[in-house]
Amino acid sequence: MKEIINIDKLLIGYGPKNEGCAIMAPISTVVYEGEFICLIGENGKGKSTLLKTLSGNLEALSGMVTINGRNLSDYDNQELSTQLSLVLTDKLSIGLITVFDLVAFGRYPFTNWLAKISKKDDSIITESLKACGIEGLANRYFGNLSDGEKQKVLIARAIAQQTPIIILDEPLNHLDLINKVEIFSLLQQLCRTTNKTIIISTHQVELALQAADQLWLITNDHQLSVSTPDDAITNGVFDKAFKSDKVTFNKQSKTFQLRTNL
Repeated sequence: MKEIINIDKLLIGYGPKNEGCAIMAPISTVVYEGEFICLIGENGKGKSTLLKTLSGNLEALSGMVTINGRNLSDYDNQELSTQLSLVLTDKLSIGLITVFDLVAFGRYPFTNWLAKISKKDDSIITESLKACGIEGLANRYFGNLSDGEKQKVLIARAIAQQTPIIILDEPLNHLDLINKVEIFSLLQQLCRTTNKTIIISTHQVELALQAADQLWLITNDHQLSVSTPDDAITNGVFDKAFKSDKVTFNKQSKTFQLRTNL
């Protein structure tokens, strides 16, 4: 497998470089092409901070991230936009723009200085909509869509950007169960069919256990545990991270269950 991201002694947090306040222990791991990685952990443990750092939106306190063998800090915004696309959890307050035009924003890193969309770009946008099963929404206004439809549009925009890496920060928030399952399945399928590397933070632990190639688990002692889902369960790290007096985890079914002796 081809190495696409290398994380070496990365220290994340807020404040001046080499002087700020770290929120996790140093992180070292390697990400390979085509992997579907799920980042899980309790609120406030640093999931969004880690993803912002990996995507270049937040400077690391120390350590290094390389993408395709090149230091993340050496990329300018234009260059980075051809390597990595980002889907944030924040809702877009956009009304009078069509779905097609919004997805077209994913092509702007590759257009000329006039940002003119070519026939090739049109084809890529259409294929991105089809990949997400929303080609029928192309002429609808984004502001009139349901939350699930909007999330699929934002993923389609990331696909249209044609980057080898897609990072998504809790894209399943505010969605119903069916939409959560559909989007999770879509992301897994994209890794399999296009060899993209996708990193997603999520609270949908049971879905992550079923679909992820690698599980990034932020433990209670602020470490990042990296393993396959099965290994995370077997080695006991998973149980410690989600320990509760009211809920138990069934290792065989990979599901959470209410304790019956309450």
